[in-house]
Amino acid sequence: MGVNSLMVGIPVLITQLMLQWVEARKPKNVFVFIFIVSFIPALLSTLIVLTLALLLMTWAGSQLPFGVSWELLAFAPLVMLPEAFINGMIISGLVVYYPEWVITFNEKRYYHK
Repeated sequence: MGVNSLMVGIPVLITQLMLQWVEARKPKNVFVFIFIVSFIPALLSTLIVLTLALLLMTWAGSQLPFGVSWELLAFAPLVMLPEAFINGMIISGLVVYYPEWVITFNEKRYYHK
């Protein structure tokens, strides 16, 4: 398994686990779905993948040109928040205008009483 497949597999795994957690509780609020299935997994995935990449670079012995690679973790919020915001915004738009496009979204549960 290559490193790139780990960098893709980890966000997919985190999102799938969060989706299963939401489906087990069956909330009636669409904002719970949007926030927990798109916003939070993006935050966690970005942090975990960034940390894993820094661990792999340290383990491989490669140094970044500007110094210690662990200083990059201080900039993690600058990457995490826009990633989560864009994911939440896209899922919000899709859930409102094209709910049939989001295969994990249960339209009957959230929109019909």
